[in-house]
Amino acid sequence: MIGTLALGLSLLSGPAAAHHNKGLPHYGYFENYPQVPTDDYIRIDGKWEVGGVLFNFQGLESRETSDTPNDIKFYVYAYDLDAKATVRAPIDFTILKDGEVITRFQRLEPDQEGVYITRETLPSSGDYVLQYDFEDRGQDVTLTLPFHVDLAADAINWPLLGGMGLGVAVVFGLALSGRRRRHAPRAPAATG
Repeated sequence: MIGTLALGLSLLSGPAAAHHNKGLPHYGYFENYPQVPTDDYIRIDGKWEVGGVLFNFQGLESRETSDTPNDIKFYVYAYDLDAKATVRAPIDFTILKDGEVITRFQRLEPDQEGVYITRETLPSSGDYVLQYDFEDRGQDVTLTLPFHVDLAADAINWPLLGGMGLGVAVVFGLALSGRRRRHAPRAPAATG
């Protein structure tokens, strides 16, 4: 009986859809790597939505020992809200900081699932703009996605750790002080 029911349910089920938004990786992919700082950005401009997930792979390693201390991995997309479809056209990307071009790259098509992927080196922490340039039905489209990068996201916060350590030391000091008072020798009781 149970086998027949299971077979019937499997015949009625449809194909499973992807569980991630517009092909972007989500935090769960890196849940085993909690040291990877991740930021996601979305911007809507008219009928267009642009967005992306940025991974700062510094991890917990020191920036001085890293071969690529300023590399950021970009997973970005452009989405036509009217057509309800991800853009799959060639896109020229430009990364700008304070209006100056930092780097350019081009993708002729999405790298996977409608997402364009690159790993770029950025000069410093700060506010940037990712500019998309592509053609849609014979018209040039330029879209921008502002984003912020903190290249020192993996840095150890020594003042915070020092403060926490000091707090723990004070608690232990008070506990030891209280224990010594409780076990201090007492004068013999006077008798009668």
